[in-house]
Amino acid sequence: MFAIIFVSQTLPNLKALPLADNILLKQLYSELSDDQLTYKLLHQSHELTDEAIAIGKEEMANRNISFEKLELAQAFESVQKKNYEQFKLNNREDAIAQLLKDVINAKIEGKEDTDLITTFEKQGIATNITLSLLTDAKQQCKDKIEQTRGDLFYGIIITVAGVAIAIVANKFSGGTVVFLPYGAIFYGLFKFLRGLGNLATQKKLKEIIKRF
Repeated sequence: MFAIIFVSQTLPNLKALPLADNILLKQLYSELSDDQLTYKLLHQSHELTDEAIAIGKEEMANRNISFEKLELAQAFESVQKKNYEQFKLNNREDAIAQLLKDVINAKIEGKEDTDLITTFEKQGIATNITLSLLTDAKQQCKDKIEQTRGDLFYGIIITVAGVAIAIVANKFSGGTVVFLPYGAIFYGLFKFLRGLGNLATQKKLKEIIKRF
């Protein structure tokens, strides 16, 4: 994502430079990484002149990158995404959750993507939907790892802040019980303990992610 933002912010608007020297254009493209150059031509082509696009494609060809294949891959990805969204709309949320759970369990058992494709085909699920389920299940594992980190970090922050507020509030209230700070403390402790409880599963989740 950083690379994408970098391209957008650092490259000049080539559409505003229709008479830009070819050497300058070639130099600009030659300094981009493969991902930066691909993003520029696929997602920001509206900012480029025909000449700039042609020079960009020439640079890709010099790197043995097929622009046409990338365009087809992008179109396929777009169609696949729409099909998956429609699949989720046509099925209950709990059914989708079970399929994702099945994918993760299959990966724990060491099954390959082709095994899952065959299994799901028998259930009437198309290959492109299975591929989307694989991507979704992998992201779900990553999200759980991030949630655990967030629970630990924010749990400590909220608890410490709650304790500090409670001390100050009780000092100025003459010892009267203040519910709000204590509520924050309990909530912070709950998040921290939940994160602590899930900490043991992080290593397992990382191992599962490697199998996708």
